[in-house]
Amino acid sequence: MMSFLLLVHWTVSRGLFVPLPVAALVAGAVVAVYLVVGSLQLVPLAPSAWRSFPGRHLIDLSISTEGSVGRRWPASLSPQDTRDVLLAMLPPFTLFVLTAGLPPRSRMVLAQGAVAIAAGSALLGVLQLGAGDGSFFPYGLPPYTRLPGLFANFNHQATLLTGVFMLAIAIGVERPPRDVPRRLALALILALLAIGTLITSSRAGLGLLAAAGAAGLLLWVTAAAARRTREGVRGPPGRRLGVLAGGLVGIGLLALLFVGSYRGDLMANRFGEAVDDLRFTFWVNTVHAIAQYAPIGSGLGTFDFVYQAVEPLSQIDKSFVNHAHNDYLELVLEMGWAGIALIGAAFAWVAWRLAAALRRPVLQPGVALARAGGVVVLLVMAHSIVDYPLRTEAIGCLFALACAFLVNSPDVDDGRGRVRMRSRSRERRGGRARAMAG
Repeated sequence: MMSFLLLVHWTVSRGLFVPLPVAALVAGAVVAVYLVVGSLQLVPLAPSAWRSFPGRHLIDLSISTEGSVGRRWPASLSPQDTRDVLLAMLPPFTLFVLTAGLPPRSRMVLAQGAVAIAAGSALLGVLQLGAGDGSFFPYGLPPYTRLPGLFANFNHQATLLTGVFMLAIAIGVERPPRDVPRRLALALILALLAIGTLITSSRAGLGLLAAAGAAGLLLWVTAAAARRTREGVRGPPGRRLGVLAGGLVGIGLLALLFVGSYRGDLMANRFGEAVDDLRFTFWVNTVHAIAQYAPIGSGLGTFDFVYQAVEPLSQIDKSFVNHAHNDYLELVLEMGWAGIALIGAAFAWVAWRLAAALRRPVLQPGVALARAGGVVVLLVMAHSIVDYPLRTEAIGCLFALACAFLVNSPDVDDGRGRVRMRSRSRERRGGRARAMAG
């Protein structure tokens, strides 16, 4: 926490950070409620209090077995896991706070950094595919056919690559490549991200990639039309639009050609297994657990503890269910009715900011990146229906970065001839310069 405060002080003193806009404060309030509820789950309570909460019979039995009948206990079934979840919020929350106060140029640098990291993860996936052994698998994972890149879960690799695919297109819209080498570099990056997504053999990843491609094409077409209107050019976009559409189709065909011989059968088999997917069973059991622990929930990070208690004996095997494979159900289980309220608030905030980004001129600095950020947020939210991407630190940081892009940059005109907010240090420097000139 001290390092976080020092970093904020340094950015403010250097003029790199400004007071946060209202949209960022609203998002911060939602996160604050999450942190407050989670912290309250850690407050030790008298036995008469915590025993009155639903679903605490297992803790009561365990403590009674130890002989500590009068022991105080928090609302969370597993306080250590709850603390770990709260601490895991620090990196994405810090990234959101610092990014929301940056101007468009600095935000672009962060987007480019995300593209570089994702491209590295995709290249690692290609190496994993080519090696055929455990040489390039991180975390000591055994070699297997679904390539995770830098992740332990191949589905999260697909989430990262598809989200950054959208950011790469937004970078091309904000800073159109003027020469052939830069256009070729953008095309190669998009092709690498698409190929990396396909070699994961993630069913959700394939759908997310298609959605990101369609949204990226729409963003590019909208920006091209606005640019032609600004330059006074009439008629359809013509050759450039045809080149873009042909390029995206070419990237798709190249990805399919590259991956088809290696991953086609595996992908087909995975779609064939969808009917018997164990996720459906996990969801049914999780809903049953939600009813047992409502309205306050079982505590953040306690899903695996709870699931083992409600899982039917007929379903128990050597595998271990660590998450519900649905972030929404898992959050409601762990936070109760407060989780439902937070989910609703998050969706409302995203809808508000995405509508604001769509109303602003697409060629205004930072708007293309804001619209792309909105798409990334929606992609992660959609994937959260069938998986747990936000439980992964890297995806949580990507989500926070995308949310920060949705916040209007403090020193950017809002499209009505007004400037939202200026850097105070920049104003002070300007005042000193005018005083010296006078």
